[in-house]
Amino acid sequence: MGRILYVCPSVRQPRGGVRTIYHHVETLVASGREAAVVHFAPERPDWFASSAPVIDGNTALSLREDDTLVVPEDYPAALLALRQVPLLKVVFCQNHYHVFEVLEPEAHYSDFGVTRVLASSDIIATFCRDTFGLPTAVVPYALDLDRLAPAPAQRLLQVAFMPRKGAWNLRIVRGLLHHQHPELRDVPWVPIENKSEAETAAILQQSSVYVSTSHREGFGLPPLEAMACGAVVVGFTGGGGAAFARPDNGVWVPDENPLALARAVAQTLTVLKRAPAELEPLRANAMAMAHTFTFARQAEALRTCWGLNGHEQGAGAWR
Repeated sequence: MGRILYVCPSVRQPRGGVRTIYHHVETLVASGREAAVVHFAPERPDWFASSAPVIDGNTALSLREDDTLVVPEDYPAALLALRQVPLLKVVFCQNHYHVFEVLEPEAHYSDFGVTRVLASSDIIATFCRDTFGLPTAVVPYALDLDRLAPAPAQRLLQVAFMPRKGAWNLRIVRGLLHHQHPELRDVPWVPIENKSEAETAAILQQSSVYVSTSHREGFGLPPLEAMACGAVVVGFTGGGGAAFARPDNGVWVPDENPLALARAVAQTLTVLKRAPAELEPLRANAMAMAHTFTFARQAEALRTCWGLNGHEQGAGAWR
């Protein structure tokens, strides 16, 4: 049985999609399947620890005829470079909004020899099936729920946010709050930027609120991670967040509406100042949703789609 080789972009900033690729490989290796991460640039992510085998695609990649190549949807250079390689090729799509940012509108994955799509949510899978008509399997995201756990004793009245996501909306929201709600100026805003997994978890555990400015997300892990840590999420689903966002587990407002977001943040902070217990049911619902995204669930789906649960070629998973 050949190797499963996940091609991975080399990025310096923390990205949940990169960590997910490593999770897949770790799980496959632990399940007895030969697998590795392939990087075509020398940098390897240093913001998390991983036991996944890594191959330098430029100097150490020797392909075998029974290997399977898994290529991210937003890595066109890899698709082009591997176009003529006569192996089983699978696109791993973690954000359907990226697909036609890198493909020409008339292009099809089959043009690159791709015969299957692996998706990280049902929303993404539906998009890929409807668009390309290729067999598609879903392997859901998973959270490290030991690390991403609430720490009520450490929680402060502060707001966590990610500057790289929707910076334009964050500026408007913070400006509106400053001028319209001077009583909330004492609430610190703590950025999560270029942080390790441990540092990110610590900020989320210490924050009463996470402001989500998710934009065109295939899924959007940060709000779900905040929910797992017990922060009240206020903001946008970014599209893909509809997979976990419910009226009773967050203060969700229409995407790209900073005016509505500013009002929601102000209302939430006001409640937290005056009667924080009112938000405990919402917080509990959020944590319950986050706890459905387990490594066990991800591993079961991954083993099934790669045929490690006694099903030939993952029969039934690809449809």
